Amino acid sequence: MSTLTYRYSLDKTSKKHNCPQCGRKRFVRVVDSETKEYLPDHIGRCDREGGCGYEYKWSEWKKETGNDRPQAWQQRSAQAPEPVQPVDFLPGHYLYQSLRNYEQNNFHHFLTSLFGGRIAGKLCEEYLIGTSRHWKGAAVFPQIDTAGNVRQIKIMLHNQATGKRVKEGATVEQYNRFTRSFDTITTERPCSLIYGKYIDGSTKALNLQQVFFGQHLLAESTNEQRVCITESEKTAIIASVYMPGCVWLATGGASGCRWREYETYQALKGRSVTFFPDHGIFNKKTGKTCYQEWCDRVDRIREAIPGRFRVSDLLEKRLGENLQDQDLADLLLIRDQTAGVALTDAGYPVMWDYNTEVKQ
Repeated sequence: MSTLTYRYSLDKTSKKHNCPQCGRKRFVRVVDSETKEYLPDHIGRCDREGGCGYEYKWSEWKKETGNDRPQAWQQRSAQAPEPVQPVDFLPGHYLYQSLRNYEQNNFHHFLTSLFGGRIAGKLCEEYLIGTSRHWKGAAVFPQIDTAGNVRQIKIMLHNQATGKRVKEGATVEQYNRFTRSFDTITTERPCSLIYGKYIDGSTKALNLQQVFFGQHLLAESTNEQRVCITESEKTAIIASVYMPGCVWLATGGASGCRWREYETYQALKGRSVTFFPDHGIFNKKTGKTCYQEWCDRVDRIREAIPGRFRVSDLLEKRLGENLQDQDLADLLLIRDQTAGVALTDAGYPVMWDYNTEVKQ
């Protein structure tokens, strides 16, 4: 069976151009497969997720001009962009009223078991970790921009002993706002909740744009400080104890906080950034690993904004091919075999006593 090949098609490389409508560097141009040259710079499609939607096809250009093959490439005036809806912020009191009741917070107890109460309290203060009653023991993980605006609030329930997020099938206590008491339930999905779309009870959906977890810390740092980004909020918090000279942020998931979009990653302009993807399979069908996927995404960031960006292969080298679904915290968290803490009495990580290579 023969395969039909079109002469003019969207560029299949990762190269992106400025969109003639929204101006973002997310525009994919059309290529002549015979000459390997681009068609006029307004012909193509913007792939900005949930945004622009601009597309001008080769067939439309041909119909308008009557040309079978473009020769004189002329700039086409861009369409007037649609009005940009302003970004909404969550009222600050929703976050600040949660900054208490840490004795009821499983995640705070987990941090205390690792580092002691003083460091656990300092971490919750720096990252503005709060307590939620949505599930008994749940913690609040806010997304705050560099101007101090609350962009989103995430509620998660962790196992107090292991620090692992509570998954589906677990028995938990969930707050019932009608009876003002807790109901014992069996979870049907992981205990994680993005809390904000209709947080004020309004019938109008808020235009919330997420940012990196911990992004507010960028405002307190200098451009000389390295920024490190993990997938999990928990991992970023733990890593900040071991490597306090860096600013530790988190995406909140493999594609969390929409960090592939310009609106999110523009906060990294001019910074030196190291990404720490999880160790495991990103796409089971293709076998693509998390490391490979993040390398592709970071390549696009390099093209779009100034700065120094690299993806760490530490987990790929250290954990090998047999261990899956691991992250940086799994490498860092080696506890004292008797005391159960992650720091020695001298204040250095227990892992240094077991792993001199990491210490160096």
